[in-house]
Amino acid sequence: MSLKGRSLCHNHKVNQGCLLVLFFILHTVSTSMAQMPSGSWERVKDLHKGTLVVHYLANQPFIYQDKNTQQLTGIEYDLLQSFTRYLLHQHQVSLTLDFQSAPSLAALYNQIKNTPVDQAVLGVSSFSITPQRIHEVGFTMPYCPDIEVLISNSAVPGVNNVADFQEVMSDFTALYIDQSSLQENLDTIKKLITGLKTEAVPSSDNILQRISTEIDKFGYIELPKYLQGLKQGLKIKRQGVFRVDREGYTMIFPKGSDWVTPLNDYLKSDVFKQKLPVLLEKHLGKDVQELLIKAKTKVSMENNSGILRVEKRLKTLELQKKEIEHKRDRLYIKIFIVGLGFAAIIMALLFRNNWQKQKINSLLQQQKKEIEKQKNDLAEKNEQILQQKEEIEQQRDDVIAKNVEIEQRREELNKLNQVKDRLFSIVSHDLRSPLNSLKGTLALMEMGALAKDEMQYFTGELNKELSYVLELLENLLKWAKAQMEGIEPHFEKINLHALVKSNIGLLQPIADKKQVALINQVAAETTAWGDEEMIKLVVRNLLSNAIKFTKESGTIEVTTKIVENMLEVAIADSGVGISAQQQAQLFNTDTHFSTQGTNHEKGTGLGLLICKEFIEKNNGRIWVESQPDKGSTFKFTLQQKN
Repeated sequence: MSLKGRSLCHNHKVNQGCLLVLFFILHTVSTSMAQMPSGSWERVKDLHKGTLVVHYLANQPFIYQDKNTQQLTGIEYDLLQSFTRYLLHQHQVSLTLDFQSAPSLAALYNQIKNTPVDQAVLGVSSFSITPQRIHEVGFTMPYCPDIEVLISNSAVPGVNNVADFQEVMSDFTALYIDQSSLQENLDTIKKLITGLKTEAVPSSDNILQRISTEIDKFGYIELPKYLQGLKQGLKIKRQGVFRVDREGYTMIFPKGSDWVTPLNDYLKSDVFKQKLPVLLEKHLGKDVQELLIKAKTKVSMENNSGILRVEKRLKTLELQKKEIEHKRDRLYIKIFIVGLGFAAIIMALLFRNNWQKQKINSLLQQQKKEIEKQKNDLAEKNEQILQQKEEIEQQRDDVIAKNVEIEQRREELNKLNQVKDRLFSIVSHDLRSPLNSLKGTLALMEMGALAKDEMQYFTGELNKELSYVLELLENLLKWAKAQMEGIEPHFEKINLHALVKSNIGLLQPIADKKQVALINQVAAETTAWGDEEMIKLVVRNLLSNAIKFTKESGTIEVTTKIVENMLEVAIADSGVGISAQQQAQLFNTDTHFSTQGTNHEKGTGLGLLICKEFIEKNNGRIWVESQPDKGSTFKFTLQQKN
């Protein structure tokens, strides 16, 4: 065989070997992936997303619901939110936190203890590391010093030694939480005080509230909880004896869970070290120096004897697991031991490609950050521009509103001036003439220049003039008051039949002189809503006008009917009628005219203006239907119901 042929054969065998090695590698990886727990950290990290269920017991200031916003908050809540951001930044893992409230500390602890190791589950409520718990659940490294202090009501004297404590508190009741480290702390005190009275309560909040309100109670409480109580103004006092320093507050998870890795990585990070002092001061106030100093001088997790025992046990389990896996993997090693060299070369190539990809991704991430920064700068500038635009628009709206207000005031002033001019015109024209006639007639009577028959004639004329003047003055005053004072109607239920009847009785003598029949066709039960005094004046003016412009032996009829849920009142006469030109001027404040009645009765020209003003104030409308020599019908509407 030629050298070229041997080379081709060799390359073919190499390719077959590479393919075989790749097959076994892919098979091993896929088998490992299939065996990987669905809720494990490794699984979530490979998928770059997942959900961590957080079981919690409300425990201010560690984790609780804010009364104002109804949102979760607290030291542990904020640390977990910071943890999710840490995972996103360090591992590009989008982690969702599913917070689930527990009814009690024991229920929360048992939930974590009995959850399978392959579930993504965490428990938080300022847990202390105790010997019993070390054998039952897993712990993160402590995130904050665990200092538990003995407290009493603020009215109890302070004690600094065992003798004083026995003397002051021998008859007191010690409060504790069942299955908690606060209960374990009482063991030392029970040895000193025989028959110590104790009482279990649901939570640390109950301990604080009971001690604050009951002078004969004492108990252990976490130092952050004590500081929170002082911040809330509770009547509590820290006693100087029996302080307990434990290994630290921690979060718990099912024993053997691999979620300890990312959580401890976070708690060792600079992000956490910078975050913790800020959170302690945020939730406990500025009086946290004792905790901050303790946190800075706290020995590392590796030097902690209790956690070292846990780690030692975990390492033993890990070695056992590795031994089992080693036995299982020997078969695979024997199969592809020959291809390890090729696999190493392939892995080196893959590593190189991966390194190049990471380098490219790093450059892309840097460019993305620069683009994001530019985008944020543009967004900030746009926000400033929008804010300036809104301010300008607000100023423009203010100017427009002021202009509208000025225009409204100008129109009101013009209207008042028109009213003033109107009043002066009416007073000067309509009042001066009859008063001058009255003055002249009285002068003639005083001089005795009038005969008896002339005296009788002028007396009748004077009566007419005075009636006209009184009617004019009444209408003038009513209209002026409505225009200038803006009187408002007093709505009540009105009996229209009775109202029309009373006005007919008032005007009957005037109608009898002209032999004009006044007919009330309004049913006795007819009612409407409105101001009774205003409606009386309207009906009286319309009836008075009808009498003036109805010839002798004529008729005036008042009727009502329902039109579109409104009561329509009609006053129809058989008088002289009104031309279309005069109809257009009847209810117009800009025009003033009056005509004489069939017996030369004078009109004021104001009656219909008052009628229009009052009907509109009663939410109705008024109009006339008339033809010359065929009579007139004045109609207006009122509300049936309020």
